[in-house]
Amino acid sequence: MASIFNSKWQFFRYLLSVLLRWSAVLFVAVFSLILILLSFALDDKPSLEMSTPITSSEAKTGSDFIKRISRKVINTHETIPISASEQEMDSVLHLIHRTYSGFIGKVNIQGKGAHFEFSVRTSVLGQPYYLNGKATLTSAKHGFHWEESQIGSIPLWDGMANKIFYRLVETGLGKSYGRKILNGISDIEIHPTKLTLSFKPPQGFQEGIANVVERLNSYYGSEKKFNPVRVQYYIDALVDFTRARDNTPVSLIDYLNFLLQTSAKQAAANNYSPAEENLSALYALGIQVGPGVFRHFVADIKLHRLNATAQPKLTLKSREDLAKHFVYSSALKILAEQGFSFSLGELKEILDANGGGSGFSFVDITADKVGIRFTEMAIGSELNATRLHEYAQKSLSENDIFPDIMALPEGLSEKEFKNIFSDLESDTYQGLLSEIDLRIGQTPLFKHIDSLSNLPSENRK
Repeated sequence: MASIFNSKWQFFRYLLSVLLRWSAVLFVAVFSLILILLSFALDDKPSLEMSTPITSSEAKTGSDFIKRISRKVINTHETIPISASEQEMDSVLHLIHRTYSGFIGKVNIQGKGAHFEFSVRTSVLGQPYYLNGKATLTSAKHGFHWEESQIGSIPLWDGMANKIFYRLVETGLGKSYGRKILNGISDIEIHPTKLTLSFKPPQGFQEGIANVVERLNSYYGSEKKFNPVRVQYYIDALVDFTRARDNTPVSLIDYLNFLLQTSAKQAAANNYSPAEENLSALYALGIQVGPGVFRHFVADIKLHRLNATAQPKLTLKSREDLAKHFVYSSALKILAEQGFSFSLGELKEILDANGGGSGFSFVDITADKVGIRFTEMAIGSELNATRLHEYAQKSLSENDIFPDIMALPEGLSEKEFKNIFSDLESDTYQGLLSEIDLRIGQTPLFKHIDSLSNLPSENRK
């Protein structure tokens, strides 16, 4: 009996050793394969270069396209036709590069295909590398069909390219929502100068946008997450505050004082985070001022009371446009990285100038920057959020946050802007932006908070 037992035990040990050896071999093989694929997929240089800064005409083309498509898809559940010219798609890709410099994309419609090429900067073990790729989109009755696809130096057969594309969409948008979006796309046709398709927005399309934003925040490690209950609380508080006033123009400062004093009381009474309360309060103001722009990014909020209330006529330095710039930039700062907010604020001025509006305004850019700087202070840390609450106890004034705007150019046409500044990357343009930053830093609120931040730690309050 003992010999049989020993034989079985020896066999078990032998089998275990074989499995361990083969597992180690398999692990090394898979790891080596991954390294080999990475070496072929990643390059040390981008395949594309964006040699020239975005022009005003490109900015206007891209923005107009996004606005046109947004209006179509947001408010319908019917199948709608969508068309995009090569110039429109290229302009959108250029805008994306302006926002995320690590991405470069280009499209070229030629023959029976739309040829897409891209380069994405990434990092491996602290070293910069580029994921370069290209693919050709061809006409298809149902969904997308990619041909001649390549990642780095690795060619992909059509079936694999299509599967990878669908998997990437489902990963980025969520499997269920991504599949609904993909299933809603049909009748893709490539014409000599444009691409057309049909799209049926799925049920819950607007709510899905909010969920996608949350997913992207988690991918990029964002610590600032919306609390729909708190955003709803401040929306309702703003409705009550607005209804208690007449509908005459009112300084934005009155609303900021109300929100800061309310958020301070809520944080103290309920042991809430001051920074998170400020975030919910400021974003609620963004929804009140621009509901069509900002309401879609927070799930499960109810706006029937807000919709039944007259929108306040907020002013800053007696101008409604400056108040709107402040609020929009504040909400955009909450939605995205700082670079995105700055770029969008500056690009809007280019759009105004090219669209025949009031022209390029450095005063408007000042309001953008003040909105961003104020929001950074309000939500950036618990310490600064508390300091802002303490400062606001005596009530803020416009001069506390808004600098002198004397001699800042306004009303520049596209031609005048080019003659003086050339483009958004020029030293002259960047120098004036630095001057605006210095002016903002000298306003009483920002100067006070900055002075506290520069004190030795034992002297900080």
